[in-house]
Amino acid sequence: MLASTSLPVALLIAKGLMSSGTAPGWSQNSDLDVPTGQTRPAAGPTTSPLLPTGFPASPVDSVPLDSQPGTPLPSLTSDVLVPIGNNPTSVFETPTGQESTSPLLPVDAPPGPEVGTADSDNGLGPFSRLYDGEGFSESFGHSVFTPAYLPSYDRGTPTRARYNLTVGPLNARLYGAVEFEYNDNINLGDRGNRHSDFSITPTAGVGISWIPSSGRQSVELNVGVGYRWYLNHSELNSVIITPSTSAQYNFGVGPVKFNVHDQMSIAIDPIAQGQISSASVGRTSLLNYRRINNTLGIRGDWRASSLIAVGAGYDYKIDRSLTDQFKALDHDEHTFSAGVYSDPTPRLRVGLAGTYTIINYTQNLKNSGTVWTLGPNARFQVTTNLVLLGAVGYTASTFDAPTANSSLDTSNFRSVSYEAGIRHHFLRDWKHELMVTRGASLGIESNFADYTTVRYEVEGRIVGPLSLLGQLRWEDFKVSGQGGEHANRYLLYAGLRYHRVSQPWSAGLGYSYVLKESNVPGQDYYQNRVTLDLSYQF
Repeated sequence: MLASTSLPVALLIAKGLMSSGTAPGWSQNSDLDVPTGQTRPAAGPTTSPLLPTGFPASPVDSVPLDSQPGTPLPSLTSDVLVPIGNNPTSVFETPTGQESTSPLLPVDAPPGPEVGTADSDNGLGPFSRLYDGEGFSESFGHSVFTPAYLPSYDRGTPTRARYNLTVGPLNARLYGAVEFEYNDNINLGDRGNRHSDFSITPTAGVGISWIPSSGRQSVELNVGVGYRWYLNHSELNSVIITPSTSAQYNFGVGPVKFNVHDQMSIAIDPIAQGQISSASVGRTSLLNYRRINNTLGIRGDWRASSLIAVGAGYDYKIDRSLTDQFKALDHDEHTFSAGVYSDPTPRLRVGLAGTYTIINYTQNLKNSGTVWTLGPNARFQVTTNLVLLGAVGYTASTFDAPTANSSLDTSNFRSVSYEAGIRHHFLRDWKHELMVTRGASLGIESNFADYTTVRYEVEGRIVGPLSLLGQLRWEDFKVSGQGGEHANRYLLYAGLRYHRVSQPWSAGLGYSYVLKESNVPGQDYYQNRVTLDLSYQF
């Protein structure tokens, strides 16, 4: 039975749309999420090389239409409400090495619970983060394959303003943080099998960049490491690698701009995967859910004319279990992507993009296969404060025939996938978005799961250094194969953050709630979390 969240969402959106003028303090000629005098941040890396949840950022973004052919392409950009990796205390993504345009945490904030986060697909599929450039990301653990986009890992040229140690072209910064969390259902058990615990997670990170005066090249390395300690469940104690741990090298060859990138992360929280519960895998296996994934790739962009830009890329991803459980999910992905984009008018951007991914499971316990997506996308800026986005495509998977040891599922996903959204900036420091997505993800014990997702996010400054952020989310998914699970999940996150720009420290308080209702007995659950985090930028 579906919970009704349409009324409060509609009220919030209606309230925001009442403000139709230019938001004070925001530049008329900048995209709507960029404060006056600042450049728009570039998109962060996706968590998977395959399909994004949404629209592709166009390589022609932010390039004047009268630019001469051969003008170096800018970085693909992101200016939408997107949760940072494992940090639900900052809903808006700000790339490492650039000033945050959000009133909340800087990009190197400590990792928080994966609930409601964009980068927590836990390495369970190539069909994630379909939308990169515009920032929308529907990957709440299940990596969705929806309309194709041209993925980008380029965060743009890092700025020296974010670094407190500078020697010539070399810059560095340090941060430290600690998070305290109470979780009343760490094992995702049903009402008769719930286990609660308290955890402490200290983290530390360093960022290093090399920015030569020429501006044609840049190198950036960011490393964040922590340790999560549980009071009563020592088997859950684990090292953490933050989602911001990455390296990239930007350079140009003639009119073509290249980006070489590598990103690593460790996922330890099964809440991000809707298909997983205590009943589905057993308590012992679930508590040992730890995965590491690394993505290495290259991307090139070329402006063919003043109106047309093209791009292409390749990514190689490895996904491995860090325990003896869940090794059946270990796999490699090879993703090839390409797209063409144009701005026919100053307010309209259109594009056509496609991706093709080869999936190879290493244990031969699941069916390997291929997935491709092709489709158009568009972005229309109605006013300075209001943007509409839409993408539609056809997605087709072809999984290998089952063997004696592999999954018996013979299903393939072949259907139209889509994503549509509205993004709005209102009052002075408030912004929100509503997003609807239909696609699929790799299955846990099956080939795939068919998903429909509705998400609403809001963030803004309440008063002074105090900010509020929140997320409402509804998921409906159907697992492929005979007798596959059909379930709904309802997710809520609300948080407060205290952060003065002039001060090196910040603090956050958050609450999250997840409810799952399944047609399979024993797979229903609900979970409450309360988190308190403190961070310091040295």
